[in-house]
Amino acid sequence: MAEASLLSQQTALKEASNFEALIAFQQEKLPLCKDERNLGFEEKKMQMLMMQKIVERMCPELDPTEKNASRKRKLDELCDVLGEELYQAKLSQLREEYMKASAF
Repeated sequence: MAEASLLSQQTALKEASNFEALIAFQQEKLPLCKDERNLGFEEKKMQMLMMQKIVERMCPELDPTEKNASRKRKLDELCDVLGEELYQAKLSQLREEYMKASAF
């Protein structure tokens, strides 16, 4: 009986040390995940800027209202590629540009 209790306590100590090691591993992994996420964001941002320049070169002769509508259509098509967060940021930027163009 005492031997079983001793083995149970030893197992509990090993489990505790395993959990501590797991927590330490996860704490080391967290900054790496954040860095990886930031790299993905930067890549998507660069793609968005590249697509914006392509759209601007494709439609330079349009008036601001048509230009913004054309950009909106292109952005709708590229929403899946760029991701929802960058899409929303670009959409709000286009709204601001449209409001400025409408004010003139």
